[in-house]
Amino acid sequence: MTSDTFKITKEEIGETLSNFNFRRGDVVVADRAYGTLNGVNHCLNRSADYILRLREDCFAVYDKNGNTFDSTGDFAALESGERSEAAGFAALPDKTRIPVRICVKRKDKEGCGKSRERLGRRASGKDDNLREKTVSFNECIVVATSLPHSVGAGEVLETYRWRRQAEIYFKRLKSIMDFGDLPKKNPAASEAWLNGKIMVALLIEAFIAKRAFSSGDRIECQPRHMA
Repeated sequence: MTSDTFKITKEEIGETLSNFNFRRGDVVVADRAYGTLNGVNHCLNRSADYILRLREDCFAVYDKNGNTFDSTGDFAALESGERSEAAGFAALPDKTRIPVRICVKRKDKEGCGKSRERLGRRASGKDDNLREKTVSFNECIVVATSLPHSVGAGEVLETYRWRRQAEIYFKRLKSIMDFGDLPKKNPAASEAWLNGKIMVALLIEAFIAKRAFSSGDRIECQPRHMA
């Protein structure tokens, strides 16, 4: 629950894995905003592995025969909570093929219901017709990974669940540190305000890391960014 890197970018850059420096041995776990072909290539170029959640309209994945992989159709028979996987490849702009593993888990009945409700609200807000294929896709958790087959699909999907810790971290910054709407409109003033908030957050992390987790144990964890 400590941060490693902060980077403030302009809106046109946005959320992309190319904002981060990875190294061999890293396993990058990220949500659908980062599940792009450029993100995959960025990880591989730095010898890092990845577990990335995929959107329905993400990059194309092909099977060994060169046919487009259809995660909705290929995993339609999965029961609630059941997992499966498939091996394929993606093609970079220069036509280079890179291997990709797809791991899928069907959500339970409650999770599927929540997905349908969320998609329904989104479609009604945009006055759109909800496609059954979109509903089916979102009833599953679909991730792409570069981890070897010795790491089973269950382990890959369980590891992806740790991404929730990043969401909790952001919620903590927004609620406790008031990282919500920027009170400034000037870019330089906004950046200064954010940097000030980040500095306070880092100091709090350093303080908490030296606190005892229980009365019997004193565990010290030095955040890497403070080393």
